[in-house]
This record gives sequence, structure tokens and C-alpha cells, in this order.
Amino acid sequence: MLFMRKLLIFILLSAFILSSCEKLEIYKHHLKMIKVTELNSAKVSDSAIVRLLKEELNEDVSIRYTLSEDTALEMLANGEVDLAIIPNNTKYHTADIRVIVPLLPRIFVVLTHNIPADTEKDLKSLLENNPLIVEDLSRIDSIFMDKLFLSYNVDKHKVKGMRANSVNLEEWKDSSLVFIGLTHLHNPSMRTLIDEGAQFFSLDDPLLLGHGSSVEGFVMDYSSGVPFILPKDFYKGRPAKPVLTVAIQDILVTRGDVSGTLVYDIVKTLVEHRSRLIEMDNIYALLQTSKFSEEDFSFPLHRGAIDYLDRDQPSLLTRYASVLWPFLSMLAILAGAFASVNRRMKMRKKLSIEKFYRKLLLLRKRAVKESNEKEKEKLLKEVQKLRTEAFDALMEDKLVPDTTFQIFLILYGEVIEELQS
Repeated sequence: MLFMRKLLIFILLSAFILSSCEKLEIYKHHLKMIKVTELNSAKVSDSAIVRLLKEELNEDVSIRYTLSEDTALEMLANGEVDLAIIPNNTKYHTADIRVIVPLLPRIFVVLTHNIPADTEKDLKSLLENNPLIVEDLSRIDSIFMDKLFLSYNVDKHKVKGMRANSVNLEEWKDSSLVFIGLTHLHNPSMRTLIDEGAQFFSLDDPLLLGHGSSVEGFVMDYSSGVPFILPKDFYKGRPAKPVLTVAIQDILVTRGDVSGTLVYDIVKTLVEHRSRLIEMDNIYALLQTSKFSEEDFSFPLHRGAIDYLDRDQPSLLTRYASVLWPFLSMLAILAGAFASVNRRMKMRKKLSIEKFYRKLLLLRKRAVKESNEKEKEKLLKEVQKLRTEAFDALMEDKLVPDTTFQIFLILYGEVIEELQS
């Protein structure tokens, strides 16, 4: 019983010490991330998110870029990376991909440069009648663009585009042109054009959003897109008025077998530290992480993200399983060893009480045969001395206060009565 109390105290103290630790290394290696993005935006390192994850998770984070959604998801599925940032219109059916959290939107951007405002009638005439600089498109983005052209009755055969990645914008600063792309708003090419005086083109009147705008007509056919209003003066006084366009959310994904605790911590970090991201880069004002649900995405939510949304925080044992498991295994081994030693000790103590039995029985035999009163008094003192020795052994934890000791006391009482009769 005393041993079990000591063992329980040891376990509770260990748990308290572990729960008091502010940081434990619960991730086994640094986090590798890949992002699907247009080539120009790939020059932007997403340093705000990388820095925040490093600081809050106490973990090294690296990021690389690709134009191909298929490449990113194959690398994720094969374990070459831990996380991927992909557009929400990505389709992939051969791997267990799970969503962690939504990130920044990619916007269908139309910029007009040196084109008189009174000629900007509609998207069809704008694209078919002017030179175009087109941001590089992935296979999935090309599908998006084809559907958008079809929805706005743009004849793609009449659209003469030059790839933004191969154009020196300095040479075009005095020319009339249109820039289009499904792009992140920190795209350097787009910012260069804005600095040169380019204007945003709105697909429809923003006041018609919710009242049958052309953008709503398009997203009914292309469900991965969502209407998006770029606020007035978002970029150095531009746009001059709100712009209605289409956006596709970026999503942070991982594999289904990745730690739920890691995913929980990533979601918690990005949701609860949004203001810090905005301080580092104002583009994160567009980050919408406060409310999201599984039906918003092209892949199911990871269980760690669901736990965060339900605020089901991982238990201490779950969170530090990789640290605790060797400790608990060692504890179990030690407990088994202690139990074995404890059994041996109890057996030795049991043998010790038998020594007192034998001595007491021998004294009883002598008492039965003895008739001399003086000799009986001597035997009485010997029996009392034996009882004192037994209690001393009990106090020194050499005997167990169980039924065997109680039997010894009963036998002692009987011998005393016989000697005093």
C-alpha cells in the first residue's frame, strides 16, 4: 500500500513537471512547404507566414514554389513536403489530402494602361481590341480563364496575349495595354503597372452584387470562384472606386496522417495572430480565417482543424505523446521492477512474522508444562519481550500490518492468559 502511494505521487509529480514546461519539441523535423503561385509572385517569399509559424511553433519552416498544382500535391502525397498552399479550384483524387485553413485569395485582375476610360465598355471589347499581357497560367487556371471568357462572350482566338514573365514592362510604359491574370495581389508586375498609372477594371457594378451581377452568373457555373470586391484606395489611392471581380481562395493543405496537434497549432496560430501578419504585410488584411467550414473547400478538413473549430484542445498526453511515450514506457518497466521487489519484500516480511510465531509457540509449550510460579513469571516476561520485538519490527517496516500480524497478537493474548491463570 505504501509502495502504491509512492508510485502515484511519482506519476503526479512527473505530469505536473511536464505540464509546467512552456515549450517541448513535439515536431520531429522542420516543416517543408510548397506553394502554387504565378512566377512573378513566386519572388515574394511569404515571409510573414513563415516567420509567424517559426516563432509560434518553435519550428524551422522552409518554402518553395511551383506553377503546377499536380506537382505540389504529388510532393505532398509522397512525403517530400509537409504542407502545400494550393488554389481551392485544385482537383486531386489519388491521395488523402486535407485542408488546414484558408489563406489569401487569388484575384482575377484586369488592369488598363493608357486606355481612355470612355473606351472601357465591357470585358469582351477590352480584351479583344487591345494588346494583352497575361500572367502565367497553370493547367487549372487555364480552365478557369476559358470558362470566364465563355461566360463574358470573349473570343479567345481574338485575344492576343504576351506572357508577363517574358515582357519588360519598362519598354511598355508609354503603350496602351491590358494586364490580366488570376494572381495574388502582391504580384510585382501588377504593382509596377499600378505605379505607372494603370487602372483597375470592374467586371460589373459592385452595387449589383447580391442582385444578379454578371460575376454571380459566372460563379454559378464555376463554383470554386467567389465574388470579390477590391476596396477603394487599397493600393496608393487605387482603385478610384470599388472593383467587382472573382477570387479563388488559396488553401493550406496537408496529408490526413499528419499530426492533429500540429494542424491544431497551425490553425490557432494563423487565426489568433492575424493582426501580427497584417503588421508585417498589409495584404493579410484580406485573410479570412475567422469563419470557415468544410463545404467551402475542394478537400475535407483535417481533424486538427475540426478540433480547433470545435475548440477541442489536444490533451497533454496527446500533445506530448512523442515525448511522453518513452518516459511512460520506462515508467512502466520501473513500476514492474518495483512491484517485483515489493512482492519479494512482502515475502521476506511474511517469513519474519513466522519467526515470531515459532518463538511464541515454543514459549507456549514451555508454559503448558511449567507449574512453578517463578518460572511462569520468567516465561511471561519473555512473551512480553517477544511482543515488544514484534512491534519494533513493525515500526521499522520489517513486518506487514496485515492479518498475519493480527493472528500473532491473538496468539500472544492466549499465551498471556495461560501464563496468568
